[in-house]
Amino acid sequence: MHFLIRHRRPSRYIKLYSTPALNVIPPFMNIRDPFPRRSAHLNLISGPGNSGLADWISCLKLCKDPQRNHYRYFFLPISTNFISLQFGVAVHCYIAVSIQYPSFLTYLTRFFAKRIVITVPTLARLYQISRWSLRISLDHSYYLALPWFFQVLPDSEGYAQSISLNLHVKMAQNPDSSTPKNIIILGGSYGGISTAHYLLKHVVPQVPDKSSYQVIVVSASSQAMCRPACPRALISDDMFAQEKLFVNIPQAFEQYPQNTFRFIHGTATELDHANRTISIHSATSETEKVDFYVLVIATGASTPSPLLSLSRDEDFLRSSWTEFRKALPAAKSIVISGGGPTGIETAGELGEFLNGRAGLFSSKRANPEVAITVVTAGPQILPILRPVIAKKAEKYLAKLGVTVIKNTRVKTVEPHGAGTDNVTAKAMLTLEDGTTLDADLYIPATGTRPNTNFMPQSLLTANGHVDTNVSTLRVDKAGPRIYAVGDAASYARPAVHLILSAIPVLCANIKRDLLLASGRDESSVGEDRLFKEDTRETQMVPIGRSKGVGSAMGYTLPSFMVWLIKGRDYWLWTTGDLWSGKQWAKES
Repeated sequence: MHFLIRHRRPSRYIKLYSTPALNVIPPFMNIRDPFPRRSAHLNLISGPGNSGLADWISCLKLCKDPQRNHYRYFFLPISTNFISLQFGVAVHCYIAVSIQYPSFLTYLTRFFAKRIVITVPTLARLYQISRWSLRISLDHSYYLALPWFFQVLPDSEGYAQSISLNLHVKMAQNPDSSTPKNIIILGGSYGGISTAHYLLKHVVPQVPDKSSYQVIVVSASSQAMCRPACPRALISDDMFAQEKLFVNIPQAFEQYPQNTFRFIHGTATELDHANRTISIHSATSETEKVDFYVLVIATGASTPSPLLSLSRDEDFLRSSWTEFRKALPAAKSIVISGGGPTGIETAGELGEFLNGRAGLFSSKRANPEVAITVVTAGPQILPILRPVIAKKAEKYLAKLGVTVIKNTRVKTVEPHGAGTDNVTAKAMLTLEDGTTLDADLYIPATGTRPNTNFMPQSLLTANGHVDTNVSTLRVDKAGPRIYAVGDAASYARPAVHLILSAIPVLCANIKRDLLLASGRDESSVGEDRLFKEDTRETQMVPIGRSKGVGSAMGYTLPSFMVWLIKGRDYWLWTTGDLWSGKQWAKES
């Protein structure tokens, strides 16, 4: 639709005539935009009106709110015998109000006082308005002042110079702006909680229509816990202050406005990325299907042994610990399969607790009270670290009565489910080389399994991780605004320090995608932020309560430094700020 608009006389009136021509470029007045760099494109919304009337209009091009980075589009036709007001939130929602009433301000105030406030400083006549100041709120949060966004500059003859302007007529058809855009984060551990805090602090407040976004964290456990502490925590509650080991997730987010955050205690059961919904089985055995605008998959990974992670919820973990502790005093042999950090730390903690440490001049613990054996498939334990560091770890283990068997793995376990379904069952283990081991207690610590059984197979790698873009952390195959971070994703090896370094990159790209979806130009939001995995040798492994081995950024750490940084409390000195969001107080 095109309009022929002329400047009638030097006073600020614009006369509108409709024309049936579809491809006419109309002569239009010169317009000075007070916010040329901030203006959105003109989006003229057609509405009810009588083309037979001599309509005097003021066509206002609404600009981005300088304070709130918020877009609104406005079209106000002012008739000689009635006033028709239309307003809309561009792209995603549209509200139209048509008032044909002489005292339209009274009518408007009566029915929309809580949502719209319009003030007219000077109203000479109904069709002669010298100035307008409009203040609009569609959601009780956003306010926009509009004092004459256009100024008419007539030429010497009283007519405006001609310019080409393409008027795009659009009827928005999306639902009410009060409909929330759900940012769903699956997972309540390092990746999920960090992402939620970062988004609520630095992303949601800076995007248009910020009140329409709600961050939803979905977690099988209502408690966040420091999983690296499990090798020591499984022995006794006296090892750590329980209020530091377990932190209530909903309470950690009470600092934010009520409508911006929601916690769902449940587990994701099915992702429908085509229709952008996620099915959630709640702790109350109800199934809920939730639409998402943004999805972050941070479901982590589970260990084979329920003693070593929040495989389900905190109650199940605590009950597993309780059963194990009851059986521990009677155990005379313990077998741990897996020579990674978790297996070695568990062996060290149990060795020191049950056997004590050998003397200063002894190379090994003679006649340990409990025989503890570690079985590893590789030629060395701790394969991430250099062999010389791994050999040092073996020496520390020997002083605690721990024996290491290399180059073989556990082939069968009898009875089935020992160590996994039943943490206290006695087991007979058969190794690949034919050796058999009897264990009063068996702890499988052979890596982790990503929690991705709710994902379509087409979105997973061969080993079950979410197929994630290694640079942007997007799940490109799943569609727009779907991301993955942490142990469930494929972009980097599982490590807490790599998860935390990925959070600012992930959230910066979420912010960029939200701004683009709101209508921003790509040139105004910058480039993607890219993640690069730090592949330098970095790993710290406490062995018992006073020793340890490790390396940081390629540099070997002395035992004392490993104890000081990690071994004294298994990172609990850092998790308080992380769970509360203080670690993400500044945008990085």
